[in-house]
Amino acid sequence: MQFRISFASDHSSTEAGREGFAFDNIRIRERNKKVLMEHFTNTSSQDVREVDGIVNNIYNLNFEDAVKLEYHTSFPGEDPFNLHNSAVPATRSFYYGVSEVPYTILNGGYSSRFRFGYISEELELKDVKAATLTEGLFEINFNTQYNNSNLNTEVEITALKDIEPAERIIHIVVYEKLISGINTDNGAANFLNVVKDMLPNSAGTAVFDSWEKDETRTYEFTWDHSNVYDPEMIRVAAFIQNDESKEVYQVAADDSTNMTTSIKNLPAGLARVNVYPNPANDQVFVHIDADNSEDYTIEFFDQLGRITRSIDMYSWEKTKQINIEGLDRGVYMLRISDVNNRLISVKRMMIFR
Repeated sequence: MQFRISFASDHSSTEAGREGFAFDNIRIRERNKKVLMEHFTNTSSQDVREVDGIVNNIYNLNFEDAVKLEYHTSFPGEDPFNLHNSAVPATRSFYYGVSEVPYTILNGGYSSRFRFGYISEELELKDVKAATLTEGLFEINFNTQYNNSNLNTEVEITALKDIEPAERIIHIVVYEKLISGINTDNGAANFLNVVKDMLPNSAGTAVFDSWEKDETRTYEFTWDHSNVYDPEMIRVAAFIQNDESKEVYQVAADDSTNMTTSIKNLPAGLARVNVYPNPANDQVFVHIDADNSEDYTIEFFDQLGRITRSIDMYSWEKTKQINIEGLDRGVYMLRISDVNNRLISVKRMMIFR
């Protein structure tokens, strides 16, 4: 590995003693921080539909580095998802001072550069990338059991260093990963990561005392399904937030490869995925080389973050031939997951005709 530093001068300063430069306090380390993307929207507004698609696309491109939560507000008009649970979006919008949609907040919006109201400031891919470069103070792990009527989750939060006392809030969030085929006023039909509830409530669990390095605390909750469209799409996320500055120290969701906040390569021997030809025309082949035999799901996401196709790939199919004639030309993300909804791989492909 080689690091190179380039520098130059525009000759704007001619004062004596300013002929050089200096820098210090440099660290090279593995990232350990995920980004919390809290997106406020409403299905009655045509203005938010395009922004929702942009936010979903940025999230899909940063699936392993971010957790997106979508709150449906009561303003500017009636929203069917808000009617299911109005307390959570009302509490979160009041907490952040959000009065208009669309609005997106990264890592609690503790800095103005992490708040996006889409009037003069718009969320871009680089904003999420930059937010991952801060240090995560905690690690979050899950043990969740799902069934068709409820879920039981055990969330373990571990301090990665000694942390001084402060008022911190632990939030456990239940969300529906994909809701599709819904008729809405603005014509949108597909929604990603819609928040259903927060446990034990939208106020969360307050922790005031200090943490010692490697100290782990466990939080257990049960949630009975309410207004769920597809029980198989229910997921759990958790984040820990400073109640004064609103900074989010860490976030995680159990919809990931290794169920932790770590950002690592896939374990050796799990699965190696090839997609070809790329660019493709009327068909594409997905080859999964795995040491074990499992069934997989292959999902196609377009640039607006919409799932345009979902294909089952069975254990005896080492190579899956997929007809893509009905898909528009453009760039797509292929997300491959196993029967336990663990992410196996994300591949980018292009359809070119």
